[in-house]
Amino acid sequence: MVKHLKYILLLVLISSFSAWASPLSDARDAGLVIEVSDGYVRAQNNSSPRIQQLVVEINEKRRIAYSQIAARNGITVEQVGVESYRQRQAENPH
Repeated sequence: MVKHLKYILLLVLISSFSAWASPLSDARDAGLVIEVSDGYVRAQNNSSPRIQQLVVEINEKRRIAYSQIAARNGITVEQVGVESYRQRQAENPH
């Protein structure tokens, strides 16, 4: 089931976040945003309102996607978030 979950999660994340990939990548590369082990992102201290809004929007999209995946697989949203983080780290360790 975990293997199946990983493929579903990957597909959902790719489709859900493709529009945000560049701004998020740019913010991450600049050290303004970090990935957190719960599967969400966090703005660093003293981030601009634009970066803070980006974080809010990305986290909301992730929460929705995680909720859908969790419901389909009979697991918690938290489990999906942690697995998402693990996959991101494996694919692109910063």
